[in-house]
Amino acid sequence: AMHFGKAGAYYARHAEAVTIVDDIAHGESLWNAARCYDRSGQWDKTIETFRVFAVTRPSDSRHTEATRRLALAYHASGEAQTAAELLQSVIDTNPRSRHAHQSRVPLARCYVSMNNLNTALSILNEVLNHHEAITPRSAEYRDALIELGKLHFHMEQYELACGSLDEAVQRYGDLPQSAVLRSYLGDAYRKSVVVIEDDLAGPLVESRVRELRRMRDDRLERAMTVYGEAIAMLESRDE
Repeated sequence: AMHFGKAGAYYARHAEAVTIVDDIAHGESLWNAARCYDRSGQWDKTIETFRVFAVTRPSDSRHTEATRRLALAYHASGEAQTAAELLQSVIDTNPRSRHAHQSRVPLARCYVSMNNLNTALSILNEVLNHHEAITPRSAEYRDALIELGKLHFHMEQYELACGSLDEAVQRYGDLPQSAVLRSYLGDAYRKSVVVIEDDLAGPLVESRVRELRRMRDDRLERAMTVYGEAIAMLESRDE
């Protein structure tokens, strides 16, 4: 992070130095400065540099990408509303573009940050079910599925969370964050048992009691399995 920050500062100095004499070099250094600040986590400098790039270079082929990255920096700095507006502008400008597809899940995250959870759910479900260009092989589909599972979990919709997170583990179980996914899934299975326990507390026929008990035991066994897998994956990592 320290080195990226220093690189960003040098690129910014170079961009300023060649502003008048070399427009192409100015654009390249301004872009590189913004990317370095982004990678260093210096959100104020990232925002300022991408903002200058977006404002001063509207005809640059990277203009839309700069706007998207500017939005991500705003979100990282805690300004979710501004980030959401910028991401929505990227989507509205060219809904079928790669940049628009890459903006949808971050837009949902912005709405989660603003506690507008139903809008976030709507966006994620749209990504997963209503976009022919976004397939299960794409990063956008993967991110939307994982985000949907986590969102259902935080909304205490544990049965729905189980479905999304289980699918995510089955499809993307070899990702670096798959241990975290398995932990979420184990928690979802474990906490979904509470609903079954509530049902068991009521008046039920014996056949229904047996069915619910089997369901409860199955979910707890699944929880233990994925917890074990998560532990094994974490223990195998280099310290």
